[in-house]
Amino acid sequence: MENTIITQMLDDMLQKTIEKKIIWSVINVNAVRWIKPEKPHPILVTLQKQPQPNPAIRETYIFTIQQNQQNLNQVTSVVLAQINTAVDISAKDVLSKIFNEATKEARRIEDEKRAEVIKNLLNDIK
Repeated sequence: MENTIITQMLDDMLQKTIEKKIIWSVINVNAVRWIKPEKPHPILVTLQKQPQPNPAIRETYIFTIQQNQQNLNQVTSVVLAQINTAVDISAKDVLSKIFNEATKEARRIEDEKRAEVIKNLLNDIK
């Protein structure tokens, strides 16, 4: 039953990603991150795709929720929750959809920023 609840929550996250209520940033070709502002420390949500060397084996996904915590003068990152689809297969489909939607939107935003930079670069040239 717990997996059903988690899968439903991930479905909700997918829907919010599609609606552009959650904006992901591309870390690299295999990872995206969403930072939810929280006081005193933000929550970091990272979704990583781990390609497999054997094409017959589909890639796996690791979904991690972390938050920094301060102990005296040191800030450490604490993992609040993690889902690995190599272990929890039920989350694989929805995490794949979130990853695809997140990278598509993040790349669109990056393309817009690059176009704006180039446009500004060329503005003063006659």
